[in-house]
Amino acid sequence: IAMLNKISRSVLNIGGLYHVSIEVFGREYSYDAYSGIHIKQQQQQQLMQQKKFIINSNKHYRECIVLGNCLLSFGEVQCILHKMMSSTRWRAECYHLVKQNCSHFCQE
Repeated sequence: IAMLNKISRSVLNIGGLYHVSIEVFGREYSYDAYSGIHIKQQQQQQLMQQKKFIINSNKHYRECIVLGNCLLSFGEVQCILHKMMSSTRWRAECYHLVKQNCSHFCQE
């Protein structure tokens, strides 16, 4: 995927395939094929805030986009995430590169 992204950016001048996550109340939530929904550790969160975008060996962060303030309370966000984590829809084995991925998780 990294090579595909490099070609699509430099040769074709179009986007690529990127992993996305969402940060709410200082916690970053993500969805992938390995662990389903998961929360970034506090140490990783501090690295993101310092703009050091390489978090681990297989994910390189390109940019952070501020979406604005959350209108829900922390408890309401936790309730939504608990329901999503309890759902069979967001299990790791349900991940699909096109039909059920990290972008779909963040949109929901």
